[in-house]
Amino acid sequence: MRFRQLLSIILTAIISPTIGIAQDANFDQPLTLEECVEFALQNNKQMRIIRLEEAIAETQVGETRSQGLPQ
Repeated sequence: MRFRQLLSIILTAIISPTIGIAQDANFDQPLTLEECVEFALQNNKQMRIIRLEEAIAETQVGETRSQGLPQ
């Protein structure tokens, strides 16, 4: 039981400072709602995946179109 308590205390001491650093932002001005929405859309992992899938689909369309053109 003591080992678990000691381990949790050590992990908390290690992780806590990194959480505080991640939340520290040096913004000169607060962001507007539009800027917040744009930031969220640009940094959303699912949106990145969708953009990559769109690029792949466009490439596949180009490949298929090039196969149908006369050589």
